[in-house]
Amino acid sequence: MKKNLKYIIILLILIVIVIVVIVLFNKNHIDIIKCDSDAIKGDNYVINNNYEIYYNKDIVSKVLIVRTVESKNNTVLSFFENNYKEEFEEYNDSYGGYSISSTIDNGKMVMNIEFDLNKVNIDNLKNNNPYLKNDIKKGKLYLDGIYKLYNLDKNKCR
Repeated sequence: MKKNLKYIIILLILIVIVIVVIVLFNKNHIDIIKCDSDAIKGDNYVINNNYEIYYNKDIVSKVLIVRTVESKNNTVLSFFENNYKEEFEEYNDSYGGYSISSTIDNGKMVMNIEFDLNKVNIDNLKNNNPYLKNDIKKGKLYLDGIYKLYNLDKNKCR
């Protein structure tokens, strides 16, 4: 009888450990959605945007954006680089959260943009983008809001 009680106690302890591990894993588990926008083609350039959305239970923690502009004209590449930097610096001034880096090489301007929602003034984000009011709850931005913010078609995301 004591042997059986010992095994039951060990089994219960193992079950509790498994439940704790599952709860902790799900709490900290980050999923990633990747999205691509349609290429924008101009007379002497092509622009592509790729997005990686990091989230847990529909709450977004960050977005990585890679904007690529291809052109044989370095003046065009510099123009886009400067415009994009100004655009995201304005967003930083308004509500924060953006880190930006870029390179120009071999007919390509590549800009890496990280939008870290832990660094965002969420009230300012909501005030500057009133269409997000239903997508921000308890100070957190949800996936539907990110789709709206970046004008993404959910069908182009995977």
